[in-house]
Amino acid sequence: MNSETSELASLKLLSDMQAELRDALNALGGMHGDGLLEHYLFYTAAHINRAVEGYVYLRESGRVEASKHLIRTAIEAFIRLQCIRRQPELLFRIALTEFNEDKKWLEEMKPLRGLKVVTYHRSWPNFAKHFGIEVVGYVEPRPGIPPSPAHTVELIQLMKREKVKLILVEPYFDLKTPNAIARETGGQVIVLLPSVGGEKVVTDYFKLFDYDIALLTKAFAATR
Repeated sequence: MNSETSELASLKLLSDMQAELRDALNALGGMHGDGLLEHYLFYTAAHINRAVEGYVYLRESGRVEASKHLIRTAIEAFIRLQCIRRQPELLFRIALTEFNEDKKWLEEMKPLRGLKVVTYHRSWPNFAKHFGIEVVGYVEPRPGIPPSPAHTVELIQLMKREKVKLILVEPYFDLKTPNAIARETGGQVIVLLPSVGGEKVVTDYFKLFDYDIALLTKAFAATR
């Protein structure tokens, strides 16, 4: 199978996935219920949908390398969803584990509640909301369009005024501008992983959050 055929096959799979995800989300009324099972199903469906949308955008804009980070996540999550449907009891075990892990993560992130940060894109809203972090600005406010010099100057002034020290970026973005902003503000660039597999040690969803939270808490302590 050549690369073009492979890409078309991937896009067909993603298209089929999106149709199934729409049905799942609609069945839940667009929001998770009160139980762990509903919460987990909604999270999984929404997570795949975001990965799919991100992959399609990055493919269409020619960012092939970046798209590889998302296609693997989307397909792995889709396979996991299929496994859960075949073994419903697995759903509760995974959901309960995530529930317990989340309590641990919330406790670890408690000192960071109210922390102001800058991100590369508007790509961490759910993470920020869940852990009480405030995103005050973006390195590149319009995805795919390099920031203007005026925007960068305004962002630097904002960070100095609000005493923002952390800039969160994904591993597939160019670090030149974030590093320049960090030098001007005395801040620090933190490369957070958006998906499993970004580092060898990050082999599952739980290790992904452990990895990112460890980076954040360490950087927070270093900038106090």
